Amino acid sequence: LKRVLQAAAVLGPQVVVRVLDRTVDTGGRLAVRLRELQRLGFIREARRRPESVYVFRHALIRDVAYQTMRRRRRMELHFQAGLAMEQIFSERRREFQTIIAEHFLRAEVWDKAAGYLLQAGDDSARLHAHTEARRHLAQADQALVWLPRTPGNLRRRIDTIIKRATVSYTADAPREGLGRLGEAEELVGELSGG
Repeated sequence: LKRVLQAAAVLGPQVVVRVLDRTVDTGGRLAVRLRELQRLGFIREARRRPESVYVFRHALIRDVAYQTMRRRRRMELHFQAGLAMEQIFSERRREFQTIIAEHFLRAEVWDKAAGYLLQAGDDSARLHAHTEARRHLAQADQALVWLPRTPGNLRRRIDTIIKRATVSYTADAPREGLGRLGEAEELVGELSGG
């Protein structure tokens, strides 16, 4: 029960049963475990259609279940959740890209996290949702820092920094934007070998 509760905590306040089933191995007994957790008052069924979803009865239960896990276990569950969501929602990935990105960020799978965050940043910028675009692009930049300094990754960072400066020009002080562009210029220098 503890493992199912912890995996549910990783998935967030709303626990999609199909994702939970692919995130934690219960030996085919997930429905039994969920009923038991419901009977004990930890979770409740929020809806059955179009997708079976459970929620925690109290946010504190979720927080305790999440915080009592070891870091390595949390990272593994976030990784499994990200993979599960990629597969289950393969035809609706853009709809779930920020959630998938968050799982890969917390799992420290930097390349996948950066890819989803860049897409989310681009989508937000296209909709003129600059606050969200700035947040997604800032997180993407932080993820890209952890990747090897290959020419491809340097180009991705330069592009990300420029996109971030573009959506931040009215929100940030000019000094911040210039600082970011200076960083991009240094990366261009490193990319060109001088």
